[in-house]
Amino acid sequence: DWKNVSLGFSTANTERGLERPRVRPIRLRVIEKSTAQSYKLEDRATGNVDTTESQPAEAEETGGQTDIETGGTALIFRVPEPQTVESSNRSKKVPLARFVLKPMETYYRVVPSISESAVLAVKLKNDRVFPLLAGPVDLFRGGRFAGKTRLHYVAGTSEFTLGFAEDRNIVVTRTVNRNRGTAGILGGGKLWTREIRFETENRGNSPADIRIFESIPVSELEEVKISVTESGGFAEEKKGSGIYSKRLTLTPGSKGSAMITYTVRTPEDFPDNLIDR
Repeated sequence: DWKNVSLGFSTANTERGLERPRVRPIRLRVIEKSTAQSYKLEDRATGNVDTTESQPAEAEETGGQTDIETGGTALIFRVPEPQTVESSNRSKKVPLARFVLKPMETYYRVVPSISESAVLAVKLKNDRVFPLLAGPVDLFRGGRFAGKTRLHYVAGTSEFTLGFAEDRNIVVTRTVNRNRGTAGILGGGKLWTREIRFETENRGNSPADIRIFESIPVSELEEVKISVTESGGFAEEKKGSGIYSKRLTLTPGSKGSAMITYTVRTPEDFPDNLIDR
């Protein structure tokens, strides 16, 4: 047992280690080989970590739970009272901070290409000077346990979003109309048109703010041109990301619709299956 010990918890990233940086040689080489051009579709994972910094909060940072010390590039939480940790397999929880964050935004997040279910999302801002370390989170809604999620690393004074349970009162259906033709006499090749329609319905008893997300292919090839011809109110989250979203507000029992259209111009030998997703 650890009896009446003084505990301190550091926010240092131990995975980085303290190894000295190594200088690697740079060599220029020419390798001649014959290659055949092929096309492929690549899905890239995107993170929601926002590391935008602002002015540190001046309120009592930990709610009186611990004292904060600066340890080099990290912060250390000092537990004021001695703690006893038993030599058993049972875990011991030690509160490091307690504070309240007021939601900046609450909305229903829907990605119909993956699931028609809507997830209640809450956007918050960590107004503390210390980071929120990655790990499991217990969610409660209306005083009742709503489920578990996982929090990514959140820097001090940065924004983050937590998703709560699905709400089956919000229904969004997605249909895709596919058309294929030729790109014209001058350009040649093939031309695809994709019209994506969304039908939304609020079956609940209260108004609902909804955000619909859709991914549009992004081409890194000069011979493949992709352009959004009708945005229908959708806006790209980040330029060049290909992730578009639109906001809708539905009153109880009401319905709504949205649409986005894009075209793809490709050479004749471009595989059809990379477009029909």
